[in-house]
Order: sequence, then C-alpha cells, then structure tokens
Amino acid sequence: MLITSSQTSSKITRDLRKIIESIQINDTGFQSNPLNQSEIATLKKYKSLVKKCFLSIEHRKITDNDFLNFQEK
Repeated sequence: MLITSSQTSSKITRDLRKIIESIQINDTGFQSNPLNQSEIATLKKYKSLVKKCFLSIEHRKITDNDFLNFQEK
C-alpha cells in the first residue's frame, strides 16, 4: 500500500508504484531495470524519506537489506 496526499502529483505516484512493484517482483534485480530521469529522481527522494523515518524509529541507519525487506512487505 502506498499512501500519498491528495496534492501528490500523479506522475510521482505512478513512478513510486512502478519502482515498488519492481522491487517486490525482483528485489535483487530491480536496480537493473531501466528508469527514466523522473523515476530516478523519485526513487532518490523516496529512499531519503525512508532513511529518515527508519533512523527516527529504529535509531540506526537503514541497510540496503532493510530497505528491500521494507519494500517487499
């Protein structure tokens, strides 16, 4: 489930949906999937937010494995 505000652009929600579904389908190979510039920027922003939230809750930096596990759920 992806929750966004009503002010989130549809392009960002489409980019995030594509990225997260790609991770869920193939967590080890999703990075080899071609991303356009918009998707690359969206992934970078999304990862930054996840890192901040994870640090706030877990009081430690998120690992790549933690990030993938979070996306798979």
